[in-house]
Amino acid sequence: MMYLAVCGAAAFGALARHLTGLVATRLTGRSTLGTLLANVLGALLAGCIAGASLAWGLPSTWHVVVGTGFLGAYTTFSSWMVEAAAYLRDDEPIKMLLHVMGSTVLGTAAAALGLVTVVTLG
Repeated sequence: MMYLAVCGAAAFGALARHLTGLVATRLTGRSTLGTLLANVLGALLAGCIAGASLAWGLPSTWHVVVGTGFLGAYTTFSSWMVEAAAYLRDDEPIKMLLHVMGSTVLGTAAAALGLVTVVTLG
């Protein structure tokens, strides 16, 4: 049953990722913003799940289904790396560094915010 739950959550995560990318591209004309938004929101939610596990004893099944299933499909490391490589291909190393470092810093801050907020509320 756990496998089905993870698969179902992953299907919703993939759809949510696709929609996030469509909306971001429509609003800004840049697909890289969709990747950034998905990864930062995913990190925030992962931090919240980790915080709920610590503060409220959230069952590990939730962590697996939501964290691995939904967020695993929603966040997108491979797209992020392909975008970084494309900046290098286009001879834009500064944009590549900003893309990689900005995503790393924002994602880490979002995960920490989610974790600390939920633990503090708990």
